[in-house]
Amino acid sequence: MIITRLKSQIRDYNKYFDYNYVVIVKSHLKHIEEHIPKWWGVMTCCEGDDGEVLFEVVKEAQKNPKRKMDMKMSFLWRRELQEISAECLKRKYVNLSKLKLRAKLIDSVDEEKLDLLVSRELFDRDYMVYM
Repeated sequence: MIITRLKSQIRDYNKYFDYNYVVIVKSHLKHIEEHIPKWWGVMTCCEGDDGEVLFEVVKEAQKNPKRKMDMKMSFLWRRELQEISAECLKRKYVNLSKLKLRAKLIDSVDEEKLDLLVSRELFDRDYMVYM
């Protein structure tokens, strides 16, 4: 059951995320590498003496070679896509659908630059705007 769920998580997470970690208890450490891609990182967690949860990075994640830019960009709100468009293409393209705007950005902007801009928008997102 857990391995089945892990397989689907690996498939899905590889589409979206730059870096991926699996977080496990130490007893699973011996066999986890058999079940995850080599670029995934591994963290363990356990309960400390004072009840605090402790995390340890056992293996650093490497850049995910299977991440798809369009999938990562699907997390962006229209306003965020338009900000990137205004910055890179000097126009917001307000009449384009999100799907077409993502495609235009992918076709027009260097992937490394676009990757950084998308990450910036996601990290700087203001959730209070919609409250």
